Amino acid sequence: AAYFAHVLNGELPEAFQAVDPNRVSVAYFAVLSLDVLGARASVPTERAVIEWLYAQQVIPRGAGAGATGGFRGGPSAGEIAVDMAHLASTYTALATLLALGDNLVRVERNAVLLGVRSTQHADGAFSAYAGGEADMRFVFCAAAVGTLLGDREWSCLDHASTVAYIVSSVSYEGGIGLGPGQEAHGGSTFCGIAALSLLGALDALPSRAQTTRWCLQRQVTTGGFQGRANKDADTCYSYWIGASLALLEAADLVSARESSSFTCRCQYRLGGLCKQEGAPPDPLHSCLSLCGLALLGRFGLEPMEPALGITARAWALARSQCEH
Repeated sequence: AAYFAHVLNGELPEAFQAVDPNRVSVAYFAVLSLDVLGARASVPTERAVIEWLYAQQVIPRGAGAGATGGFRGGPSAGEIAVDMAHLASTYTALATLLALGDNLVRVERNAVLLGVRSTQHADGAFSAYAGGEADMRFVFCAAAVGTLLGDREWSCLDHASTVAYIVSSVSYEGGIGLGPGQEAHGGSTFCGIAALSLLGALDALPSRAQTTRWCLQRQVTTGGFQGRANKDADTCYSYWIGASLALLEAADLVSARESSSFTCRCQYRLGGLCKQEGAPPDPLHSCLSLCGLALLGRFGLEPMEPALGITARAWALARSQCEH
C-alpha cells in the first residue's frame, strides 16, 4: 500500500517522466491497487485526488446539443481550454472516481457520450481522439465508458459495427488482435472479450472454445502468462488473460497456485511488483499483478469486476448511480 500511496503523490522516478501526459492513468493504477488491497484509507488526500481528476475534465465548448467532452491525460499540456479529451483517459478517470467513492454527478455525461461516439470509425473501430490511432484498446474504452455512465441505449457507439470489428479481429488461433489481420495478443484479446461482454455479444465469438484454448495456452511452465506465443511470462497477463478466462467462464481451468507463485516471485523488496523477476517495479505491472491475484481469490483481496477493470464494490456504486 505504501508503494501505491507514494505513486499517487506523484513521486515517480525519472524513468517514468515519459508517462507524465498520461498521469490520469497512473492515478488509476495506484487507486485501483489500493481499492483491491482494501487500503483506500491510506489515501489521506482522497478528496484532493477527486478534485484533481475533475480538473482534467474537458468541458464542452458552447451550449449546443452536439458539444463533446471527456477527460484529458493530465495537466502537462497546459490550459485545458485548448486541450482535447482522450478516450483511454476518460475511461481511467471514471474508473478512478468510482474507486474513490465518487458518484460521478459532476461528469458532463451527455457530452462524454457524444465525445465517445465522435471517435468511432465507419468500420466500428475507435480512436483515442479525433485523428488518433484506432485499435481494440479504444473499442474496450468506449464500451466501458458507456457502461460506467449507464448508457443502456448505447448512444455512444454503433453496436453492430463495434461487434463486427471485434469479430473481424479474431485470429485463426482464436485470440484477438488489435485489428483485423493482426497477431493475437493477450491485451487486445482482453479488450475484445471484455467489450463483447459489456455489449452483451459474447456469443458473436466465432468459437468460444477456440478462444478459451488460446488463452489457456498462454500459461507457461514458470506459472505465469505470456502475451503471445513464444514470449516470456509477464505479470500483467495474469489479469489480461485471467479476466478473459473469467468472462469466458473458464477461470477454473487456470493453474491458480502456479500463477500466484509466479506473481509473488516478482515482488520488489522495496515495494511494488515487476513484470518479471529481476525487473524494476512500475505502477502498471504492480496494479495488474494484484488484480490477477484478486481474480484468483488470493490473499483476501477485494473481488474484481473482470470486464471493467474495477472492484466489485466500485461497480456496485456505478450501478446504484445509474438507477437514480
